[in-house]
Amino acid sequence: MDLDVFEKNYQLENRYWWYLARSYVFDKLLSRFFPNSTGKQIIDIGCGSGGVIPMLSKHGQVLGLDIEPLALEFCRSKGFENVALMKGYYDTGLPSESADLVALFDVLEHFEDDERALAETNRILKPGGHALISVPAFKFLWSELDDAAHHFRRYTRQDMEQKLARHGFEIIKSSYLFFFVFPLVFIHKLFGMGKKRENPKFRYQEFPSLLNKALVIPSKLEAFLLNFLRFPIGSTLVVLARKKDYNLH
Repeated sequence: MDLDVFEKNYQLENRYWWYLARSYVFDKLLSRFFPNSTGKQIIDIGCGSGGVIPMLSKHGQVLGLDIEPLALEFCRSKGFENVALMKGYYDTGLPSESADLVALFDVLEHFEDDERALAETNRILKPGGHALISVPAFKFLWSELDDAAHHFRRYTRQDMEQKLARHGFEIIKSSYLFFFVFPLVFIHKLFGMGKKRENPKFRYQEFPSLLNKALVIPSKLEAFLLNFLRFPIGSTLVVLARKKDYNLH
């Protein structure tokens, strides 16, 4: 990503509705499917400026990894010292089978070879360990944000589940997110951010404080409903997968 993307994330991640809603949903998913216990090792790949580290820290001990040194500087400016530079774009530099949970939050779309990134995720996970992944959904929602952030793709649930299965994972939960605000996202794509621009910029539509807070509420309902169902459409896809423990079969 461009350096200004890290700076923009740093400015928005603790107050913009999308970041807040996303963290709320992920926290509830982890509370249900990944109960905390002493010594759980969590790896946040593509930690950026550290926006989700406080949430992940409720579920275990977190190591934030990124390929960009500036991202780690932002993390340390917030007091997050347990961060490190990745050894290579597809190499975390971590020992095999050392992690209980790997988080890839809106990261996988930045890898040209996303399956190579999934293979590395599988390598560092303990047998039975979990991967929590979020990615932008549906190619028809491609917008200026995707261009500015240098995304290679957007995903469907079927595509992501097939890729995870090829790399030794079984699906625990998968669903689209932001179902209730999807009509607004789609309209915004049609009449605004979806237009192709010669010099795309990474920018979000910011809202007045009260509206910004109100936009988080539907995601709280989604987090509850995910206990019983999965949503058929949305602007983000979330998948919780488990590394197969072949010794159990």
